Amino acid sequence: MDTPEVEAHAHHHRTGSNWLDASLALSAFAVSIISLFVAIHHGNTMKEMAEANAKMVQAAVWPFVEYSSGNNGPNGERFISMDLVNQGVGPARIKKFQVVYHDKAMKSTGELLAACCILGPKDQELLNGDFKSGTLTAQAEGRILPAQGQVVFLGLRRTEKNAVVWDRLNAERFKMRFNVCFCSVFNECWTTSETVGEATPVKACPSDWIPFVE
Repeated sequence: MDTPEVEAHAHHHRTGSNWLDASLALSAFAVSIISLFVAIHHGNTMKEMAEANAKMVQAAVWPFVEYSSGNNGPNGERFISMDLVNQGVGPARIKKFQVVYHDKAMKSTGELLAACCILGPKDQELLNGDFKSGTLTAQAEGRILPAQGQVVFLGLRRTEKNAVVWDRLNAERFKMRFNVCFCSVFNECWTTSETVGEATPVKACPSDWIPFVE
């Protein structure tokens, strides 16, 4: 005759003491709570460490582009220099560059000089002829500036022939506004202006700026 099978059931081991059993259960529950707290704290700590490391990496490649100008060359000659300088610690890509004079965006060096400093036919002859020999221009938009790098987007050496125009530009350059949008290697972008003095983070560079070309 077959022996009937007996279904086995798992039972928690008990000590026989209700007080001791309750203490063990509470201890197990406390250990579980502590383990959960430690796991959450560890996760938050790792997250904070990751965020801190990301900020350190970003800070290590942070660019800062600003406008700079002077009227003395390296050899003491009278030379107006209008520059963009990267004062940050990482490379900067100049994605947008705008020059505004009397609330109007200038499209080129020629338009800017014609608006600020070319007041008559003789001045125009200088702009079209001998005047250009003392003029230095460079394209700023689209350029990548290394840390402490700079680009002279407009320079003018003073000569006897262009002295009047040079003097006008020397005075009028303080009435111009220069807007720059630049990005880091992580494609984080900022805008700045010589009237603001600090960089403002933006999601994308302004699309409505009229670019200033060489």
